[in-house]
Amino acid sequence: MMGLGVDFDRKFQETIAEVSIADAIAFAYKYLREPYVSLVGQQTTVENVLKDFSTIIR
Repeated sequence: MMGLGVDFDRKFQETIAEVSIADAIAFAYKYLREPYVSLVGQQTTVENVLKDFSTIIR
């Protein structure tokens, strides 16, 4: 359907299984330095969530 091939699910699982804990930590240190959160939803719902977290948002 998306042009990924009929064996995409199997290959994806195999590739993920090959990722070591050290690989994941190295990735996190390299790419996840600043925390970000994206909220999607109705405006009033998002505003209420932001109110709850206003003490930790810079």
